[in-house]
Amino acid sequence: MSNTNSIFTMHDVPVFRALDSISMKTFQLLMGCGTIDPVNPSLFVLGFGRTEHLYEADMLVLELSPLSVRVIEVGKAALGDLPAFEMNLEPLFALMGPACPSLLLSPTMLPPMIVEKLYHLYFRSRNDGWRLLKGVRCYPCNPFKRVRRELGARYNASGPLKDRRLERDEATELASLLLEKRASDMEWKTFILSWGDAASNALDEDPSTLVMSLEDFLSLYDDLQETCRLKWKRHTRRSYAGGSPHPVS
Repeated sequence: MSNTNSIFTMHDVPVFRALDSISMKTFQLLMGCGTIDPVNPSLFVLGFGRTEHLYEADMLVLELSPLSVRVIEVGKAALGDLPAFEMNLEPLFALMGPACPSLLLSPTMLPPMIVEKLYHLYFRSRNDGWRLLKGVRCYPCNPFKRVRRELGARYNASGPLKDRRLERDEATELASLLLEKRASDMEWKTFILSWGDAASNALDEDPSTLVMSLEDFLSLYDDLQETCRLKWKRHTRRSYAGGSPHPVS
């Protein structure tokens, strides 16, 4: 196969798969969105799952959280020599979680400029995002404080907090801020701390609850990060974003 573009075919009805039916060692990240929630932090991942055929792959969406794991096959891909992403991913944006994410995974298969454009389109497709942008502006590279303040605001509110769809420039700003190396590192660390606390709290409340522990999640991420710019070194507890050689501790 030479000088051919990739061809994508979407299923009319998504197919549910078991996590152990796919190999994370050959999984190719295309998009990843994480939400920091003390009760059930979630990571939604879109990417390619390799098949036994060299130039074929399944298009998969993974939903990972301490309390639930779901894998959905949304289509098929016939892969050419060079990845071509003229495919419209917007119909899949609705599968990337109900809450506006602050942890954005940058796939190595796409240039950073294209990654930023992808997340810009994603944020533009949502009906929320303004509260997150405001929090990121107020607490740059400090998601710990931002999340605490947001939880306090929710607790003290008498109803749903006001939010709105982002304008074009605002969506670009939010994607750019969250993909910045230091911001990615800090969002990741806040996310995994939230995961560990949520998993422990769920087991304390009901020891019979099926929970994905933080260790199990990080073991899975060991393979996922091979095609992601955000690297996590479990033994040193340091992360690297965007290919930076300098760990953020």
